[in-house]
Amino acid sequence: MEEMNKYGIVLDGKMDEAVWEGLPGHTDFKMLKKAGGQLAEKQAIFKILPCEDRIYIGIKCEEPDMEHVTKVNPLATIWT
Repeated sequence: MEEMNKYGIVLDGKMDEAVWEGLPGHTDFKMLKKAGGQLAEKQAIFKILPCEDRIYIGIKCEEPDMEHVTKVNPLATIWT
């Protein structure tokens, strides 16, 4: 149980712990089907923190208009 708090990670969706700042971010996602490989208009960045017995993955998605984000299917867990 001690390892769980080694980096002070709280699973709250904020990624505001200091350890995230020192990790490299991965981004520059491309639109493969719709735009012929151009960079996606709205980007995301993800960071990975491997630990001894678990892995933390933090993702921040750029979406300036969250009020208009809707589910594709009311029974699905995928958002558009």
